[in-house]
Amino acid sequence: MRYLFTITILAFLINAQAHPSYGLVITSEGDLIFCDVLHNDGTLWKLDRSGKLTRLLTGQHCHFIYQDKAGNIWGTNHEYLPSTQGNRNTLWKYTPGGEKVTVIRPTEQPSEFSGVNFVVDSSGNIYYDFKNQIYIREMDGPPKLYCQQDFGRIMSLQMDECGDIYVVSNNTHGGAVYKVALDGSAVVITTNLREQKPKNPPFPKDMHNMLYAAHIDATGTIYVANSGSRRVSKISPDQNITHIYHSEKPWYPVAYAERNGRAFVMEMGMSILRGGNIGPRIVEVTNGQRKVLAEVK
Repeated sequence: MRYLFTITILAFLINAQAHPSYGLVITSEGDLIFCDVLHNDGTLWKLDRSGKLTRLLTGQHCHFIYQDKAGNIWGTNHEYLPSTQGNRNTLWKYTPGGEKVTVIRPTEQPSEFSGVNFVVDSSGNIYYDFKNQIYIREMDGPPKLYCQQDFGRIMSLQMDECGDIYVVSNNTHGGAVYKVALDGSAVVITTNLREQKPKNPPFPKDMHNMLYAAHIDATGTIYVANSGSRRVSKISPDQNITHIYHSEKPWYPVAYAERNGRAFVMEMGMSILRGGNIGPRIVEVTNGQRKVLAEVK
């Protein structure tokens, strides 16, 4: 009976937060902003250049954040509703002046806004995933299908300077990145980002070992975090793939960001000895060497 109880507890810990937060951005001042679903019912954090960690918002169950050209940080509150076993989703933006503004009011209809993966263009149009596809809606307009492509399970979205959208798909083509042009057409950029049988993955179930956030730099180089292989993959404009960072156990990467010559990785962890899911923590990477800047405990 004791062993059965132990197995049950371990299974609960592994499944309780198998879908972590994976939002990390760098402000023009060089501060790091990231989201966290494990603490304070969801927290938006700032790690400033001096190393000080500050709570900006709490009570926001936000998996991903997006920074627009004006410096606004966009995020969501993806609330689980036990009564319906569904979600109530809100979209907000946090201004450089420290004001939280609701953009899409709480909705329980995922077709109106699904509440996890999204990007926002310079005109204020909002793009989000719903039923394996990309939808678009204006600030006050109805949603409509933006791209006909079925992407399978969408893990994250990102937008480049030109307004093209990058889609990270976990289960098509062995883990793929697509590029969606302004006319809504989609092309595959790279495939087979996921290893079939990674060594020492953080979770025993393959369904929990995923690709996460993408980062696109000014040259068109794409970086994708891979939890199962505990690595960050770099895809060059000529589609050459290299693995530029590997997390140490029990950590795994969920996001990568760089600006002004500095590169950072956001990691989560799975440690039974520490009670299950741990983190997030922020690591600076310099010439392949890691320096832990902060860990939320």
